[in-house]
Formats: sequence, structure tokens, C-alpha cells
Amino acid sequence: MRVYRYIHSWHNKTNNITVITIPMIHIASKQFYTEVSNIVNTCNLVLEEGIPVSIDSEIGSYTRIAKKAGLVAQSNELKIEEDIKRLNIDINKNEFEIGIKTISKKELRYLNIYYGV
Repeated sequence: MRVYRYIHSWHNKTNNITVITIPMIHIASKQFYTEVSNIVNTCNLVLEEGIPVSIDSEIGSYTRIAKKAGLVAQSNELKIEEDIKRLNIDINKNEFEIGIKTISKKELRYLNIYYGV
């Protein structure tokens, strides 16, 4: 699958600003993340949403699920160069930790049994 089919780009000629949207998923093929990395590394600023990659690196849930599916996790394969400015516009680690506490022990057991997380 080529990620380019799903990318949308808008250019404002007055301000000379281009906005590119890229659909993301936490688990995909290694090729998908290589292509996304190549595109993102040409940007001046990346606006991200969702759970920061660093959080999944700590808990490893997507990594375990991806491995079982024969795929890879975004947290391991999306390579954004250090000089690229990044801004998470959705959630931070503290918000995630508060949210995860709202999941019941029964639901967590289900996730662990079904997905191995």
C-alpha cells in the first residue's frame, strides 16, 4: 500500500504555507512508516494528535499487538529527525494516565487476554 494516495496537501500562496495531512495508524507495515517518515522529515512543523509515541514506548502495548499481527508499531518505526519541531495538540502523558485509570480491572483483563497487552 502506498501512503501517497491518502495524503492531502493545501497551499496558501499569499503566506507561502503548505499544510499536509497524513492518515496515521498505530500499527502498520514497516514500509508505511518509512514513507511517512520521509514525508514528515521535509516539514518545518509536525502537529500530532493522540497518544505520544513515547508513552507507547513505555508501555509497549501496540508493539506486542503488532508483533502478533506480523506488523510493526508506530512507536518503533516512525523516524522523525530531532530537528523537526513537533507539537502534540491532543493529549499528554498525565491526561493519558488519568484516562487509563478509568478503565475497570475487568476491561484491563479483557485487553490482556484478547490482545496480550
